[in-house]
Amino acid sequence: MPKFLNNRLLSICRKEKEKQHYGDVIVVEGLLQEQYFTLNIVSSQNSSKFDANFLEDVKNDDKFNAKFLDDVIKESRDNIDDVIKDSRDNIAIISKNIDNIDLNKNITFYEVKKNEEVLSFTNDFQPENYKPCYNVHIFYYPWYGNPAVDGDFVHWNHKYLPHWSPEVAKMYPNGKHVPPLDIGSNFYPELGAYSSADIKVIDNHMQQILMGNIGVLAVSYYPPGLYDDNGKDWQFILPKIFNVAAKYKLKVTFHIEPYKDRSEVTLKQDIEHILRVYGSHPAFYKHKHKGVLRPLLYVYDSYHTKPENWKQLLGTNSTLSIRDTANDCFVIGLLVGQNHKQDIISSGFDGFYTYFAANGFTYGSSRYNWKSLKSFADENDLLYIPSIGPGYIDTRVRPWNAENTRKRLKGKYYIDSWNAALNVKPDLISITSFNEWHEGTQIEKAIPKETTNFKYLDYSPSPPDFYLSLTNKYVQTFSKCSI
Repeated sequence: MPKFLNNRLLSICRKEKEKQHYGDVIVVEGLLQEQYFTLNIVSSQNSSKFDANFLEDVKNDDKFNAKFLDDVIKESRDNIDDVIKDSRDNIAIISKNIDNIDLNKNITFYEVKKNEEVLSFTNDFQPENYKPCYNVHIFYYPWYGNPAVDGDFVHWNHKYLPHWSPEVAKMYPNGKHVPPLDIGSNFYPELGAYSSADIKVIDNHMQQILMGNIGVLAVSYYPPGLYDDNGKDWQFILPKIFNVAAKYKLKVTFHIEPYKDRSEVTLKQDIEHILRVYGSHPAFYKHKHKGVLRPLLYVYDSYHTKPENWKQLLGTNSTLSIRDTANDCFVIGLLVGQNHKQDIISSGFDGFYTYFAANGFTYGSSRYNWKSLKSFADENDLLYIPSIGPGYIDTRVRPWNAENTRKRLKGKYYIDSWNAALNVKPDLISITSFNEWHEGTQIEKAIPKETTNFKYLDYSPSPPDFYLSLTNKYVQTFSKCSI
């Protein structure tokens, strides 16, 4: 391994070589020492200095350390010889003397901003008409794929989940859905069976979220190499989400899923990884509570781990503890049953959320309990984050579960959910969801669609953006939002 880089940028990459061309910008995505980054290189026909290659293995890779910066600071000037500002007021880094980059130093890559990097899906969108509220969060799922981008359909072809009783299970269909006309959802997206990795889709999604004045995406998270039963590893998509979110002044945090063998030990590793990779990105969300500014992370199905185990991570008297360290966060547990109230306290969580959009489905998701839950949170100095939603229907993946369907009632269900949350004056409000299409909780744009065998639900007689407009209206009435 040469000591100096010579006309090449080297990166250690988990995935195969990938280049995506947008105008005169090459977006190169890679991994440097377990850290995903996006490096946008301004191309030049007359210069070979902007030839970027992926290498699967690089000796002495411990000398690499890539992170995102909000501004060009001293560390970047040590390694980048020239920083220019282009005519569009976007920062572009051009290394005019790349041979002099010393690998013995931590190399800091400042993200290049270029208008061509992110293509607007809606050309007439005017972001200045909206103001994101960072006290309203929405759960976001980046697990969808299609053949054009990903080589195959992912999640749209969700399998039918069998009932636990064999006698009941045999009464319902099995197998998988066959996209693009047959998808695992009772609604059909305006964007079709899209890929979550498509930069145009991500851009469109950020526009939709901003249309609702929502400020924070809580993105579903698995550690690198892990994913759900119907998906694929989507770690490579996360830098795109962060970069496009920053374009629209949105923030991103994570909704940590209950992967196999998750524990207090592995969650600490997750937190360390998240903060190391994304902690300095301008779009990374931090919450201020009682004068303390920290990252805030959601832990789904937190009750699967015993409180005494969580206490090792979230308490103060353990060598495993993150408290009063550089990795300290507001860690938010899921409250499902009434018995989980004491578990939240015993575990050392900083607060709790309720997630489920089906009113009456659980103790936590039942609106008539929200007032007492807010009192409980206040008495124990906990953040309270009720989760609201537009409805619930999952019979295209759980065909036997019709009893838990919550009809949208032309928006009334969502309005009632908003009012119930606003009435208890919570610290934050979370929305389930932007795009959990399998469970019919999405507020993403949906359209009428009918095939030979199935007629999808839609938002008629209202337009596809109906729930985004409703969200915009109610966010403006939330006292914690200064719209």
